[in-house]
Amino acid sequence: MTEWRKIQVSIPDPEALASAQLYKRISDDIWRKKSSGSKDSVVATVESVLESSEARDAINDVVRPIDSRLVVSGIDKALHLGGMWPSQKAKLSPKFLSRPLAAEVSTTNWDSRYGKRRDVEVNGQHLIAKFVDRHTDYSRELFARLYFGDEDSVKAFLEYSIQRNQAAQGSLTELWLTAWHYTLADTGYEGNRLHHVGLTEEQEISVLKLFQSIGGITLEESAQA
Repeated sequence: MTEWRKIQVSIPDPEALASAQLYKRISDDIWRKKSSGSKDSVVATVESVLESSEARDAINDVVRPIDSRLVVSGIDKALHLGGMWPSQKAKLSPKFLSRPLAAEVSTTNWDSRYGKRRDVEVNGQHLIAKFVDRHTDYSRELFARLYFGDEDSVKAFLEYSIQRNQAAQGSLTELWLTAWHYTLADTGYEGNRLHHVGLTEEQEISVLKLFQSIGGITLEESAQA
């Protein structure tokens, strides 16, 4: 029988990188703009202020120096995707991928789901600490999407995403590229993760400023200092 005992510990926050601070402020700004009609959703979105092709070009300009494999739209190369079953396959042609319909920037807010506890180490033991002072850690995802399809419907999207949480705000993070196609949509299918790359702090800031420019997100100068 497992014996449980309660101990009270003070959990210091790691000093946040400048990129993590900017990340949180952008996420907070998008979250504040969340529609009041979608209270149950953990995702908030702002539409691109750029034309879809301009947003695509801006994304490519930023991610290409980081890793050229992150560039998918607007190049002469088809994209082959697979679903949850071997028979599920989709081919996205270079022509199809060259014409994005729309772009947007979003944040996913998991604060209430994952932010009430934190993994900690006490005297060499790994423990799960539950906050008792109503504090909630932030746990977020920021992402930009390019949508593809026709005038009638969206058939695919490319997503560039970064995840961060408060316990790791002093650490570097990663940029993920995911592709989704409607013919593969099935229970549990969230898209195909095509590539991911570790970011330096400067690279993360460049991606975050890209997200800002796509969403027309302006922060107070004092907040970004």
